[in-house]
Amino acid sequence: MDDRLQVRWITVLPVPDTGSVDTSSAGLADAAAAALMPVLGPVVVVLGERFPSSDRSVVLRAVARDRAGRDHPVVLKAPVGSGLGSAREEAALRLVAEAQVPGVVRLLAASTDPVLLVLADVGDGPTLADRLLADDPAAAEAAVLDWAARLGGLQAATTGAREEFASRLAELSPLEAPPVDTSRDAVAEACAVLARDLRALG
Repeated sequence: MDDRLQVRWITVLPVPDTGSVDTSSAGLADAAAAALMPVLGPVVVVLGERFPSSDRSVVLRAVARDRAGRDHPVVLKAPVGSGLGSAREEAALRLVAEAQVPGVVRLLAASTDPVLLVLADVGDGPTLADRLLADDPAAAEAAVLDWAARLGGLQAATTGAREEFASRLAELSPLEAPPVDTSRDAVAEACAVLARDLRALG
């Protein structure tokens, strides 16, 4: 990947709550190309495989081809509904990047219409879910411990950053910033899913 992706940073316009987001192939490719213009110059974005994801977002691989014919692998992430979740994610990614927290995917660019995040492609490899569902208990244990250590490192590195995160979130959401802490909603949603699945299991 071009070194410019590692050192260039772009100015992102405020992200309003746009309601329904255009996740069509043409819409995402055009938005990604426009967002990457300050980073790579004019590019043609070719969409690739779609990753399994929740019903709240579309995540897929893509390649941004510049005028010199060089291919830059990226990952595109677009919300299916409101763009407020992307504003929270963008604010967090910018915050951890400036704090130089290791092991966090890099945000390369962002779009507001449609709402879209362009992320560095970290390549192929087994996920935590892959390890847990495989037949190798030792590998699964190691993967869980590694995940926990990285998560703990992220939490430790961002201790005391609540006000800074809130400020960035407000900048990206001029109409109405979403809550800084969504733990209560996340727990309520998880409980609803658990209750639904338990009923299905009888």
